[in-house]
Amino acid sequence: MIVAIVLAVVLLGLFIAAFPLAWHFWIKVVLVPAFLFAVLAAVERQWQQQEQLHLANTVEGDPAGEEGEDG
Repeated sequence: MIVAIVLAVVLLGLFIAAFPLAWHFWIKVVLVPAFLFAVLAAVERQWQQQEQLHLANTVEGDPAGEEGEDG
């Protein structure tokens, strides 16, 4: 996720450099909403992956833990 954010910032800088005269328009209308959407999508994806890993570990971990206590 950190790599995606860094890449987005670099691309934002390159895009601003390519359009120096109209940077304010592109930032306000296109880049800021697109950047925020990309960051929020990456955060949501990370949360979903963490939740799936947690659920998988909980389901797989409980029977093994119970057997260890009984045995």
